[in-house]
Amino acid sequence: MKLKKIEIGKDGVSGYKNLIDFKLNFTNQDGLTILIGNNGSGKSNLLEAISLIFYKIYNDDLDSLDFKFLIEYEKNNKNIKINNIRSLKFRIDNIETTKDMFYTSLNDNTPDKIFTIYSGEELRLWEECYYTPYKNYYIDVIRNNASLDSLKMNYINKYFWDIAILLLFIKDENKISTILNGCKIDKIMLNIHNTNLDKFHRTSPNNITKVVNALKIKLDTNKKVSFEEFKTTKYINEYGDETEIISVLQELYYILLVALLPIEDDYKTLNQIKIEFDNDLTIAEFSEGQKKEILITFITEVLASRNSLFLLDEPDSHIHPIKKLNLINILKNSDTQSIIMTTHSPTLIKEIETKHLVLIQDGQAKDADKIDLLKEITDGKWAIDSLNNILIANKDILLVEGKTDIEYIEIALSKLREYPTYNRRYQNLDFTIIPTGGASGLSNFIDKFTVSDNQKVIALLDRDKAGKNSFRDVFNKSRNYTLIQDDIIQEHIKNDIKIYFLPTDNQWDKDFEIEDYFRIDRLKQFGRKIYKDKTNDIIQLKQFIDIKEHIKKELPKECLNFKKEDFRDFKQLFDLLASI
Repeated sequence: MKLKKIEIGKDGVSGYKNLIDFKLNFTNQDGLTILIGNNGSGKSNLLEAISLIFYKIYNDDLDSLDFKFLIEYEKNNKNIKINNIRSLKFRIDNIETTKDMFYTSLNDNTPDKIFTIYSGEELRLWEECYYTPYKNYYIDVIRNNASLDSLKMNYINKYFWDIAILLLFIKDENKISTILNGCKIDKIMLNIHNTNLDKFHRTSPNNITKVVNALKIKLDTNKKVSFEEFKTTKYINEYGDETEIISVLQELYYILLVALLPIEDDYKTLNQIKIEFDNDLTIAEFSEGQKKEILITFITEVLASRNSLFLLDEPDSHIHPIKKLNLINILKNSDTQSIIMTTHSPTLIKEIETKHLVLIQDGQAKDADKIDLLKEITDGKWAIDSLNNILIANKDILLVEGKTDIEYIEIALSKLREYPTYNRRYQNLDFTIIPTGGASGLSNFIDKFTVSDNQKVIALLDRDKAGKNSFRDVFNKSRNYTLIQDDIIQEHIKNDIKIYFLPTDNQWDKDFEIEDYFRIDRLKQFGRKIYKDKTNDIIQLKQFIDIKEHIKKELPKECLNFKKEDFRDFKQLFDLLASI
């Protein structure tokens, strides 16, 4: 299934939210469309509108849709166009057909399934488009009134982690283990709802009750089964054939979905699935990047087909830049022919081919030539005089010295947000983070950039020689000027840009760099590892290494493996940003 075109609204009215007279052609994006834009620009509204259109199509309820639309797509070499601009019309291969004829072959004329990953806590999309079909689905399936694969609208979120990991390990153990830093599944704990299982198996036996019963037999006294034992589980399917669960992976997904994730407990046959790894880690300890990579890999490699539609709302938010690029590579390599995702990450914009990018501003899709300029900027190749015309909308900006600072800040924020307290405290922190090309680039930026109304621009400086020289340049001080305590600890403003040295509890006149936010014992441990690795083959005194520079070079990658408590001191920085 390939999306070709969508239009929303007509003649300035009957649009969806801020999408009025909206038009977007998908044919040039090669199957992957990435919508970029500021919060409120209309990116997520487009995902909602597409979901609503297909929800209404699947349920033969387009007459109730309260906005005008035209959608065109291709499936199995058929070109399909549906619109309600003046009246509801269906066209197949450019020939108008009746509604009854369209619905006679509904499965052939619509996407096989729609899969959606929504990043925020907002439940509007779930409630409007996905809740009702999901609830009807599991009730009908458990009562044998619908087939296991009949769910068209699939909303995937954090409640799917255990199922996703389990099935990915069955499909390709080495691949998923790499995502999880070498973890292997040891045991699976299954908490079975025995009352419901017995009731449904007695009144309406089906593959769900048969599989759960087959697993129940294998549980030890602690309600656990080894991964190897789980994989060898067999059951008698509806045709009377003995079936090994690993041979029907997609069906196993829907079996576990209906067993574990009904909204009401009255329909559950599984209360809990809990995966135990061989290194005693839990899923909660994996990073946000790993969790999102798991879900996206699960959808692209286990669930979705070429004729599916995949919608992702900012799946890259709050994760490390390296993990962001991993997500894009997964999507590019997917067989799914229509994938639409939203982002406002400069890291992604910098790395992705322009053909995949669409800029959304004020509810309209803009030409891609503006994106080329934005890519140039985020790569640190500054065209300062054009900056005001390039940065999207009025998004707040955080200026840092280099690209590694962006990596530290993004991963530290994602780690601290794993603590409920910090997640609440920092939930509104949302900046475009831009490197100025080193401390010396800040003065040039400040001189030529104009801050927009209602926009905050904040610059951060290390408390080292380079950072102090940058401060002197910005405020026209000589190199001989000695910074006093107020210079270091107070806020400074130049051309409406707020400038701070990194906040720290350390003595004000001591050097402090962003890497110093990491726990010193963790840095020592990493330093010893580098020293050992780099000195094994030394044969001359001059070959001994500068440990600090090697730590700074390799730390961005290494810190991906740090635990969340290793980032606790970054809260001094985020507390400052949250207060501004």
